[in-house]
Amino acid sequence: MTQKEANFAESTQLIRNDQEKIGTLNLLISTSTQPSNNLFNYYQERAEILFYLNKYEDALSDINAMEKINEIPSSIKLIKWKSLIQIQCAKVSQEIKQSLAIQDDLSHIPR
Repeated sequence: MTQKEANFAESTQLIRNDQEKIGTLNLLISTSTQPSNNLFNYYQERAEILFYLNKYEDALSDINAMEKINEIPSSIKLIKWKSLIQIQCAKVSQEIKQSLAIQDDLSHIPR
């Protein structure tokens, strides 16, 4: 197995683990009868995972829920701002592609 194949297998396993964690956190959040600080921690962990999976809007949704419970730590504020920037960059990129009538592939690049 090449290093690239090993890295791919490892990345795939990490994504599966993250998705399992998200599923567990979804259940904990939706059925929580715990104190609000536990709920806050569940949202925080899920927001961090979603951010690293490039699911910025979902991460922002969790951060908004956290803000309703308590003040968010600086690490989460950073994730919030980075998510907002990523969402805006994606919108600008999409607008540029549409205005230039470019498909979202590499066919427009000369060889």
